Amino acid sequence: METYPSKNIAITWVEKGSIARNLFLALGFAILTALSAQIRIVIPISPAPITGQTFVVLLSGLILGSTFGAISMLMYLFIGMSGLPFFSAGV
Repeated sequence: METYPSKNIAITWVEKGSIARNLFLALGFAILTALSAQIRIVIPISPAPITGQTFVVLLSGLILGSTFGAISMLMYLFIGMSGLPFFSAGV
């Protein structure tokens, strides 16, 4: 009977890193989320445009884990609320 590790390999890789490195990765995912929010896919059936932001949010949670994934999205929100054009259709 084969046993499987209980955690994802990417999450284990993040947990082994230092706090500074993990915060830098979280900032990188916040910036990647901002860039992907500017990419729009317009589908005639859908009343709202679809952005690449949803994919990056899920990817950050998968790679960074729940703690640093949430920190990444909080960084995204705070940077956007500071006035930088981070949100979708930001000019």
